[in-house]
Amino acid sequence: NWRGDTIGVARKPQLFSQLFNGTSLSLSWSREFSFSYGLPVLFGDGWRLCVGATGKFLQAFAYLDAHASNGEFFARSALSPWFLISYGKATTPSAKYGTTLIPIGQGYGADLGVTYKSKTLSVGVSVVDIGEMRYDGNVFAAGDTVVNGIGTTGFANYNLFEQAPKLSGEGNYFVWSGLTETRIKLPTRLRFGASYNITKRFSAGMDMTAPLADVRSEEHTSELQ
Repeated sequence: NWRGDTIGVARKPQLFSQLFNGTSLSLSWSREFSFSYGLPVLFGDGWRLCVGATGKFLQAFAYLDAHASNGEFFARSALSPWFLISYGKATTPSAKYGTTLIPIGQGYGADLGVTYKSKTLSVGVSVVDIGEMRYDGNVFAAGDTVVNGIGTTGFANYNLFEQAPKLSGEGNYFVWSGLTETRIKLPTRLRFGASYNITKRFSAGMDMTAPLADVRSEEHTSELQ
């Protein structure tokens, strides 16, 4: 029209899985309590081999996983009532009430590592975040549906916690259903690092991180309401 907007009617409306194919959105916020211990197991003249382990307990305050790929749409959400997110008329058996920042899930994890160290060379290998999260508060799922009008001014600033309610569209963008719980693996990663002391004042090193787990929710643990 004369204001520069484009307005029309879709005679063949498409699903979210079609329009947003290849798109993913994820969010995770948790508090971690951990205990670590390490000790040398082998040593010699100028070198030693050490092993270490960490145990973790995690409290979750926010979780979101949404993606569209290969014609399928998947979305899970679990957010503390502090976010003041509206899901419209949808209800959930795992509802948490109030306006305070309270946990909506918990999990356990572990780190394992080995380090070799000599006078000139250090090498470390570890596997971190082995474990699982269980979300059982304010858990919702969104089903694939026809995109029937999206109107939003977008984020006004970079404060995700202040702008987060715009993600749900006040419950109007998606068909929401309540869940009793959903589970997800921790983002297990392999870490490798090495450094070499070239002189007393100069060292060169490198490190690498690689994912070992596909952190997608397990649908069989969730019950729709």
